[in-house]
Amino acid sequence: MWVARDGGRADNGWTDPLEPGAAPVPKTYAFEFEAPPEQLFQETLGAVNVLGFSILETDNGTLTFNTGPSIFSNAGQDMTVTAEPISDSSSRLVLTGQTAQKGEYGSWGERGRIAKGLAAKVREGLLAH
Repeated sequence: MWVARDGGRADNGWTDPLEPGAAPVPKTYAFEFEAPPEQLFQETLGAVNVLGFSILETDNGTLTFNTGPSIFSNAGQDMTVTAEPISDSSSRLVLTGQTAQKGEYGSWGERGRIAKGLAAKVREGLLAH
């Protein structure tokens, strides 16, 4: 339980991240889509280009890109995306990331925003087809 400086309790569901048992900040994001992995991967490539990110590498269903600098990070985020099959007609988009500049502290939630924004753009592209 978090306690305010004035001694009052703030029992609003917020957990102190340093408290034992607190959930760690996720570094992997997964989104499910009703599309085969090949189609999902192609839509992801298109979304990365539309969003203006720089593709660093593509290899066998995996894509690595850099987001470029932002107000949250000097060198942006290096993100890796993989389309994993769930069934013949559905798949999961898995994103992981790290700050591109070594020694840069934190990302202030930037990776999560990037992952969610990319997933939204991919979903938009799939619905347009």
